[in-house]
Amino acid sequence: MISEKDFAYDCNKSLYSQLGLPIHEEFGTYYSQTKVPHPLLNGVLRCNTPDANIEGVVKKVISHFNALQLPHSWWVEESEAPPSLKSILERNGLNYLGKFSVLLLDIKHTLPVVESDAKIDIVRDEAHLSIWGDILSHAFQIPPTALSIFLKLMQKASGCGDFTNVLAHKSGKGIATGSITITNDGGYICNDCTMDEARNLGYGKAITCKLLDIAQKSDCRRVGVISAPSELEDYKQLGFVEQGVFHIYTTNS
Repeated sequence: MISEKDFAYDCNKSLYSQLGLPIHEEFGTYYSQTKVPHPLLNGVLRCNTPDANIEGVVKKVISHFNALQLPHSWWVEESEAPPSLKSILERNGLNYLGKFSVLLLDIKHTLPVVESDAKIDIVRDEAHLSIWGDILSHAFQIPPTALSIFLKLMQKASGCGDFTNVLAHKSGKGIATGSITITNDGGYICNDCTMDEARNLGYGKAITCKLLDIAQKSDCRRVGVISAPSELEDYKQLGFVEQGVFHIYTTNS
């Protein structure tokens, strides 16, 4: 079963392996690239490099992404980050995006239920994937060129069989998205976002319940998510328990 400390890295590693994406390692720092030109879609998945080696590793990782002409990010688990990492990243031009919480939910026989006036469907065709992508593009400020590459990657992921995208729509308009990847160790929720006009109306929680239902039907017993502060209480209300904190640093797009 997925551990509290390693679940985000392990789930991403499993998905990246299915997609044939490389994961590089340098003194305990693991990084990869999707080749989508957006900082949150390339970068460091885990960093527990000793402090004595971290400056050289930071420079090597930055050089790697500069050579590929890709923006990137560092997802750093608070309890294992080298003490000097923050100052080294900032000195090398990375910006602090913020603090994000790691949450886990052990799935029981009865799942949480959230009533919703939106219809929530699994994305199965290109038309719905396009709507799904437009919502993500708005939420994460993904430019059209990058979005096209990202959607092709999502199509490939869906074809792997253990990655599912869902779309909430109301009155013919897409309003919220979510995804879940299922591994042998557990499930990982990502791509959870809601259009501005539909925020704080429970659609995000309804999407999460749909993803948990998918996980349960796949015999998945534990699901995790990395949450922004604004969604933290919603996840806790559904039974997720906070396990730790990630700090995210990014280069410019």
